[in-house]
Amino acid sequence: MTPGRVASVRFLPAASAEVEAAFLWYEEQRVGLGSEFLAAINDAVSHVVAWPEASPSVRQVDGIPVRRVPVSRFPYVLFYYRRQKLLRVVAVAHTRRRPRYWASRL
Repeated sequence: MTPGRVASVRFLPAASAEVEAAFLWYEEQRVGLGSEFLAAINDAVSHVVAWPEASPSVRQVDGIPVRRVPVSRFPYVLFYYRRQKLLRVVAVAHTRRRPRYWASRL
């Protein structure tokens, strides 16, 4: 792992689709709730950009730990890994649905 700042964050297309689907669902529940969800996602991303190695590792891929960080207020977790200065979000997973379904994305 290369120490230093994260230069960029990229979501896998499937992870972006998960954010979009959750946003739409929350927005249907209450106008503005989807925006609150997006703000919580942004806060989680900001946290991992600042401290990418602070979150617990859930598995290894080619010697690189895949980590998880919870999304505040919402039952979601971001799964990500860091390769040098790139932070890759693999999944934005609901905590009560299909555990480890995202592992095939690695």
